[in-house]
Order: sequence, then C-alpha cells, then structure tokens
Amino acid sequence: MVGREGKSLEVRSFDHCFVCGSRNEAGLQLNIVSGGGEARAEFQPDARWEGYPGVVHGGVLSAVFDDLMFHAIYSVIKQLAVTASIEVRFRLPARIGARLYCHVRVAEPGARGHGRLVDVEGEIRDQEERLIATAKSKYIIMSQAQMDDFMGR
Repeated sequence: MVGREGKSLEVRSFDHCFVCGSRNEAGLQLNIVSGGGEARAEFQPDARWEGYPGVVHGGVLSAVFDDLMFHAIYSVIKQLAVTASIEVRFRLPARIGARLYCHVRVAEPGARGHGRLVDVEGEIRDQEERLIATAKSKYIIMSQAQMDDFMGR
C-alpha cells in the first residue's frame, strides 16, 4: 500500500493485541497500515463495542488511538515506545454500524534516543467525514532492556 506522499507503508500486527491482534477473538482485529510516521485503520464497530445504546464506547476509540499511535512511531524510529499520556476529545458520538476512519501522525518524526518523549496526534472521522474524536499523546521511547523490564521478562 502507498501513502499520500508516495511512500510505501508497512503493515504490523501483534497476534493477541486487543486492537490489532489477528488471533484475539475478543479484540477489534484492525488491519493497521503504517509508514512514514503515520498510521491508518478503518473499522465498522458492532454492538460488542457499545457504551450508550447505539454509541461506540469511548474507551474503544481511545484504545484505537493508542494502538495506531504506537504503529506510527514504530514506522519511523523502529524502536519500542510506551504511552506516557493520551488526551482524547470526543466531538460527536461514533455510531454503532458506522464506518470509522482513523488516522494518526507523529508530530516530531525525527525523534530518537531512549527515554525521549515523542508527540503524536490523530483523528477519527465517520463515513460522512464528520470529526468524531481527536487525540494528542506522548510516548516514551524504550530500549529493549527497558521493554523487557516493563513486560516482566
């Protein structure tokens, strides 16, 4: 797949991840496409992801942002990163059954070095291109040793 700037996009998946895990039957199983500091996905939520009647739970949308943001960072720096903070603003309700389009981008694409904070921002729009939610986050770049410690290995 090729992005807007003509750059090739990388597809990554973690088998049991709630958002992108292809083997997580309880998860969203999103196909996330990333490259050049961006990540995209689209999905059509069903009643399993409902909060209020007919509305997608905000925590599901937040999880989608969080996962795509990691993929966008990884596409640039090829290092592991964890969420330090995330702020999601819900603009309109995401309706069950509506197709949702998610796009995020690294705001600081040249970030390198362990312990460094990376800023990422994104949006979710519906099939009518209405802005459903926006997000801003900070991620901490981690070394493999820090990640092993983080995951209890």
